[in-house]
Amino acid sequence: MRSAPGEERRRRAEESAFRGGLVGIGLVALATLALAAAGALIALIVALAF
Repeated sequence: MRSAPGEERRRRAEESAFRGGLVGIGLVALATLALAAAGALIALIVALAF
């Protein structure tokens, strides 16, 4: 039994929104990790320099 076209479209929109949210969360996590790595690197350089 097939669902109505509107129902199908709504479900697909929800799935794409969910996937977009996951991608956004992943990007934020990557940016946070990159900032943390850069901070650690700077701290290491400063510690070695002085």
